[in-house]
Amino acid sequence: MKMNRAIKLFMVLFSVTLLGAGPQALQAFEAARDATPHNDAATADILAVRQVGDAYIKATFEADVATLRQVFDPGAVMNGFLGGELGLGSPEPFFDGLTNNPPMASTQSDFKGWIESIDVVGNAARMTIKETGYFNTFNFTDYMHLIKTDDGWKIISKTYTSH
Repeated sequence: MKMNRAIKLFMVLFSVTLLGAGPQALQAFEAARDATPHNDAATADILAVRQVGDAYIKATFEADVATLRQVFDPGAVMNGFLGGELGLGSPEPFFDGLTNNPPMASTQSDFKGWIESIDVVGNAARMTIKETGYFNTFNFTDYMHLIKTDDGWKIISKTYTSH
């Protein structure tokens, strides 16, 4: 009887957790993890979601609101905390803030953004983006939810917090 791959991984992880993470158990877990067959469609979706995240980060740095409007779905919501103040609604205040200030790219800003994680299942995805030095004032953690539309992957929800 052929054992399901997920069950194999669970059993190895279970062994590592309960029986102690000896070198052999850890090697077995890594071998099972690395033997995951690659799905070309899933890989293409992950890369496409990454492109959306990269475009979001670059457009934020350059205050390129036109590109941001392309990566966000027209019905997207944006909710979170900026300096302890709750904001609920659409991305429009974010777009306005970028439009009404000099682009960080032209102000010697220490802004850095990176994608921390991506998870894609079918036509839905989630992505975590970290940002530091936003207008040299805030650091953010952004949780993006995306859907795959006829026009590609679009951000439908951004939940954020400054820290």
